[in-house]
Amino acid sequence: MTGDLSPEQTVFNHVGICVTDLDRSKRFYQEVLQFRYWWELDAPDEGTSQLLEIPPPVGLHAVYLVRDGLVLADRPAGLAVGVSAQARDHQHA
Repeated sequence: MTGDLSPEQTVFNHVGICVTDLDRSKRFYQEVLQFRYWWELDAPDEGTSQLLEIPPPVGLHAVYLVRDGLVLADRPAGLAVGVSAQARDHQHA
């Protein structure tokens, strides 16, 4: 098998998880699963709202943790309060 990707292959570079307690989740992923802190950001509402297909304000604060090439993006669970269940449960990979 070569390292080339065919159009039929699906590739993802991170997993976004909404959590209820960001500090507790960071400790779990770092101490138990051995992820390491990479970076974090407060995403602008305008682009984030369009990407996640939910109305603003989004209020996304993302924390990126890395292990073996996998990027785990922890997001507060309340990020989509007040929107439909479909939009609230929307996750992207």
